[in-house]
Amino acid sequence: MRPHALFLATCLALCASLSSLGCKLQLATGAATPLAATAEAARLAAIEAPRAEGPSCEFELLTGDEAGVPRVRVRATYRGLPPDETVDLLLPERHSFVQLEPRWHAPPRAFAADGSELALESVEPWRLRASKGARDEILLVLDIRLDQREQPAVAGRDEYEHPGVCADGSLILFGSALFPLPETLPPDRPLAARVRVRDERPITSPWPRAEDGALAPTDPWALQSDVLLVGSFATTTIRIEGSAVQCAFAPGNERLQAIVPPLVEAIVREQCRQLRRPPAGDWLFLFNPPEAVAGRSLAGSPKRNSMTLVASGAFAPDELEADLAHLLAHEYHHTFATARGPGFQGDLRFVGEGFTDWCAWRTALACGAIDEARWTQVAANKLADDMALRETARLSLAEAGGMAFFMDKVAYEQVYTCGLALALVLDAELARVGRQDFDAFYRGLLDDMPQDLDGFLARVEAATSSEAREWFERAIAGVGGSDALGRLANIGVRTESRTGPAVLRANLEPAPAADALGGVRVVDIDPADPAAVHGLAAGDILESIDGVVVRTVAEARAQWGRERGDALELRCRRGEQAFSIVMPAPRKARVVEFDASPFLARVRRT
Repeated sequence: MRPHALFLATCLALCASLSSLGCKLQLATGAATPLAATAEAARLAAIEAPRAEGPSCEFELLTGDEAGVPRVRVRATYRGLPPDETVDLLLPERHSFVQLEPRWHAPPRAFAADGSELALESVEPWRLRASKGARDEILLVLDIRLDQREQPAVAGRDEYEHPGVCADGSLILFGSALFPLPETLPPDRPLAARVRVRDERPITSPWPRAEDGALAPTDPWALQSDVLLVGSFATTTIRIEGSAVQCAFAPGNERLQAIVPPLVEAIVREQCRQLRRPPAGDWLFLFNPPEAVAGRSLAGSPKRNSMTLVASGAFAPDELEADLAHLLAHEYHHTFATARGPGFQGDLRFVGEGFTDWCAWRTALACGAIDEARWTQVAANKLADDMALRETARLSLAEAGGMAFFMDKVAYEQVYTCGLALALVLDAELARVGRQDFDAFYRGLLDDMPQDLDGFLARVEAATSSEAREWFERAIAGVGGSDALGRLANIGVRTESRTGPAVLRANLEPAPAADALGGVRVVDIDPADPAAVHGLAAGDILESIDGVVVRTVAEARAQWGRERGDALELRCRRGEQAFSIVMPAPRKARVVEFDASPFLARVRRT
């Protein structure tokens, strides 16, 4: 998840532990009506479905609206449970910040097959514990409020981090909030899931169809991760190597409907070529309703066989296509490449994010969505940022991949930027020794993921040299003299680095003509830029820098780059509110140039 899904790693780790549930799933949608416990028990006993050997579960969803509150009722039937006194039913931890009490429209309840109610408690925000005695079969009833965007903990995660989204009467339902699964499951039992949808509105899902017309989720990660669309979405389906790749657009995305499908087809085909694998099932690319933002915003979250994306704000057409290509390639690579395991986490998170981003930019170039000049500039900027981050970071790259990744903007940027710089160096190292190319090396990592940092370094040494391994080890540990630009120069890539005036990494424009006070408006800003870290945000009006009034973008850039002392003061406006930011003086910009022709030639050749 480039601006991607926080808590993805914990969700993946949870789902890896659930990787083999025997399950049958039944889903229906319609108007929700209250049912007595005895009626629930009778329905439970009357379900006509073959009992799977071992644990199985069936889900039925009923959507509705009560007093203007959209909601979904979930009836979850679990059979073949172990004889323990209690059973813990889990949702992915990625939803742990959506606290249970505001999520529930009515408190959850649990019943035995004879209709008797069982004790049920919320042990943790994502864990429900039912006291079932020796029973091997229970019914869980959940009544869930769909839209959680008013909760402070969900702010900024609107596109994928709450139970559902309402879009002009249609619904986007997120499995990660709707389908609790038993914690204790046999490790050797494959998932046999079914989803039967009974609703007059169209249903869109990435799950394949079973012979009887039901949907069939492939595993618990799919069940708890993918999305279901109920209602009217503009959908285009592309057939690629036997798989149906769907592009679905919620209302408000009309401008994307002509741009996205050809981009998706080109990106999926290129990623399949790089990874030498077919698409491995059907896929769903969903564009959620765009938000009203002060600047421009692109975000995405990978799931099992689907991904949710959002593109908001005023993009120029060519800019939108290029940035979309990179985002689509990054998220699809996450979803496609890591489907065989929990992915690269902790000490190796720089591989999962930085190497993925390197692949995404190369994919966008190979598809023609960006040109060679843009690709070269991106790579040069990453190398410059890598050097700056290594000078200022408080953590090593391995440490940045831990919990700091979710809590610290600098650590987050380290993982992406320094990880991409290491991928660039590895690409050059592999080309120098001539044993294999970058794609082949990365395929090997995905097919047999190293368990720890030592395992990764051993792969580097086997593919390159002991000298390269030692350099990578120093670079990941944050030892001085291990910057990527210096390594490239040492192995024969022509490079140049120089310093220039400090640069505010933001897009600026003159304040609207109707704004009598003038100044320049921040269209969008790099969240890792020191000004953003100290509070400057998209939509703010910048009035003065160190007391000098700025009326044009050129004046603002020039004033930002002036020599100064230790501190910088900004006078700004946000709506009707005036405020000041005092921050350390920005460092001089590092400008990097390097000979990109060998890298470009490899992309053209492949």
